[in-house]
Amino acid sequence: MCLSKKEREFIEDWLKVVDGSISEFAFYEKWAVKKDARNLLEVMEKKNRGDLDWKCCIRVMRHRIKKKYERMVEELKTLEKFLMQEKMP
Repeated sequence: MCLSKKEREFIEDWLKVVDGSISEFAFYEKWAVKKDARNLLEVMEKKNRGDLDWKCCIRVMRHRIKKKYERMVEELKTLEKFLMQEKMP
């Protein structure tokens, strides 16, 4: 797969939040508080109010993963079109 180790870990951690095996708090503790020295409680309060500035790892990771997904979908369409041809090289 074309995901980096860090991107895969990010996705797997979020899926753990969704299935309830880790808390959302633990996820944000691991991924959101990388660049600044803000208190984790402050980060969670801002997140809950909806005014957290996502210029951090989470925003970047979501963007990178979305772009990779879009490229993979296009590649799969090309592969499918190729494989559906009656005449092959």
